[in-house]
Amino acid sequence: MQNNFINYFEKTVELNPFKKAIIEKNSSINFINLKNRSIKVSLELQKFNKDSSNFLVAVYLDKSINLSISNIAVTYAGGFFVNIDPENPINKNLTILKKLSPKIIITDNKNFKLLKNKLNKKYKVLVYEKLIKKNFLKIKKKQNFYKNRIDADPYCIINTSGSTGTPKGVVLSHKNFFDFMEWTKDEFQFRKNLIIGSLSPSVFDIFNFEIFMMAFNSSTIVIIPKIYIPFPYEILKFIKQRKVNFIFWVPTIMVNIANQNLLDKINIKSIKTIWFAGEVFPTKQFNYWQKKLNKTQFVNLYGPIEITLDCIFYKIKKKIDLKHKIPIGVPCKNTDILIMNKNNKICKNYEEGEICVRGSSVALGYYNDHENTKKRFVQNPLNKMYQETIYKTGDFAYKDNNNQIIFLGRKDNQIKHLGYRIELSEIEHFILSFIKKVRNCCVNYNANQKKIIMFYESRFRLSDKYFYNILKKYVPKYMIPNKFLSEKKIKMNLNGKVDRQFYQNKTNKIV
Repeated sequence: MQNNFINYFEKTVELNPFKKAIIEKNSSINFINLKNRSIKVSLELQKFNKDSSNFLVAVYLDKSINLSISNIAVTYAGGFFVNIDPENPINKNLTILKKLSPKIIITDNKNFKLLKNKLNKKYKVLVYEKLIKKNFLKIKKKQNFYKNRIDADPYCIINTSGSTGTPKGVVLSHKNFFDFMEWTKDEFQFRKNLIIGSLSPSVFDIFNFEIFMMAFNSSTIVIIPKIYIPFPYEILKFIKQRKVNFIFWVPTIMVNIANQNLLDKINIKSIKTIWFAGEVFPTKQFNYWQKKLNKTQFVNLYGPIEITLDCIFYKIKKKIDLKHKIPIGVPCKNTDILIMNKNNKICKNYEEGEICVRGSSVALGYYNDHENTKKRFVQNPLNKMYQETIYKTGDFAYKDNNNQIIFLGRKDNQIKHLGYRIELSEIEHFILSFIKKVRNCCVNYNANQKKIIMFYESRFRLSDKYFYNILKKYVPKYMIPNKFLSEKKIKMNLNGKVDRQFYQNKTNKIV
């Protein structure tokens, strides 16, 4: 038998058949029922896999138990999946489907009505409600195609945000996830009593990690209702009621909780471990969390989708000085981080360079996109002897004297202003750390006007003089924004991060 997700999942089902696997609102499913329903759906999918080859299935469902069943069913059928969020604009979803060209689309009655007049006839569309009602007796032969899958085969596709164009489909293998899971086991010794507060959309790699945690560790996933997302207090109340003890979130929601001092109002000390990744967690707001949950383990992680979840981590054991960013730390197991300068040489300590990644975490590439794959998944320039692929992240960092990696920002977030090279994220860091009245912000650069523009969210209308008098204490004059523009609320993109492209477009129009 080959090594793939189903092998691990079935061992967990055998050991914990009646334990709750996933909880959604007022319903739940245990491991044995999760397996049986997944197999039932997979039997229908196998009809379209005559030659036992890898095939792609798009799952067009809201985040739910049914979506999880569909994901596992695809794996049982020997295929790999891509989750499509119905909450996304329909035209964006159609663009993704056109580029990926899946063999099958699984959806439900509600979404099928919205899609049926927009989809090309080349797609085979299966409705979940009909699949789950199928009778086992009508299936003549059960084909365990998953047994032919090896760990190097695709497990899923995760789409990039597409903030600067069409989203790219990152192909992740079973092995990509296996090595990450082995690292979590060695580093954190997670047990089967883990209760995961699942907040990330189904299209995030974090959700796939949560599914693997469930399958590997007999963990229970508690899906946080999306209606709570605009209301941080309701999220905290929900995770307290459900006795959640592990969360892995993008920092945005945690920043909002800190800004509103919500941890003063509700006790969530059941949470033993908090991971965060995806963007910089401002030091001031992080210190609030650490103070209120002083027995909780906090871990800062870094990694783009192309390297399977995350490849660098930092366990935070002490309070961070407000002047400093939280380090992203050291490489995860079986991963090597190369910080390289423009001459493809390894940077010395404190020398800034691009983060490049080698190891088993590196994805298989972009699906149906050889051109972009060749640009970012490249031959290791330090290795002239044999083929070795590394991933160029486009992110900049440096190592300090303790070999801790300090994240600086995106390559495209670095500017040259008044003769100085400036990281716009550095300006944001000082604003969020030292200007208490600002809840969130986005700093951009208008290259034509040669001006730094800051958009900020606050309950107050703040003057330029107010910002200037505070910032001059912490940053050089050339780093102080030229304009400060108030926003009722900082706009976020579909990945839960600040929509930088939106604000860059606004910045470019400023005269």
